[in-house]
Amino acid sequence: MNLNLVYIKDKLYTKCKDGLKWYGEQVIKQDNYYLREWSPFSSKISAAIKKGFVLPDLQNKEILYLGASTGTTVSHLSDLQAKAIIGVDISSFTMLPFLELSQKRDNIFPLLFDAGHLEDCLLLHTVKFDFVFQDIAQKNMVETFIDNIKLFAKPGIHAIALKTNSIDTTKTPKQVLDLSLRKLQDAKIKVDKIIDLNPFEKNHYFIVVRI
Repeated sequence: MNLNLVYIKDKLYTKCKDGLKWYGEQVIKQDNYYLREWSPFSSKISAAIKKGFVLPDLQNKEILYLGASTGTTVSHLSDLQAKAIIGVDISSFTMLPFLELSQKRDNIFPLLFDAGHLEDCLLLHTVKFDFVFQDIAQKNMVETFIDNIKLFAKPGIHAIALKTNSIDTTKTPKQVLDLSLRKLQDAKIKVDKIIDLNPFEKNHYFIVVRI
């Protein structure tokens, strides 16, 4: 149970002490804390929660976030009192604001690296994570997720945001989903839940796996 995850009138908020406002989200002042609106239109994890995903309790847990971008979702995971969030992104352009975010929160650690070649990152060679989440736009995103799950994931729940148009625009989203599920099955990774992220994200599926 995430104690810092709050619903008010069907809107999702994360609770924090510092009143961080990172990407234009609504921030509400309460007695001795703040609530930051976690919009399902700005975050795949928030969209999945709105459609039934039960986010694991992340307090004091270590997270590997692949495709961190400028840190929108990472900032909310930070609110949930994760012990450490390693945010990986290949873009130096998006890494600049993400670096700024990491200076505001002591549990966020940026890593400029290609998520498809994390086996080459010496910093992560002996690390296992409680929650691995991937949100990257690459044709081989499923293969990348499989490799990183096998390398870095502890037993438990992990997830990938499947962007079907990034994989194959000649197939329907459902065909891409079916192909991706076969790849996960062939890799002996158990699929726990499949969530269509429409209307928050078109042609996106949120796939929860259990290892």
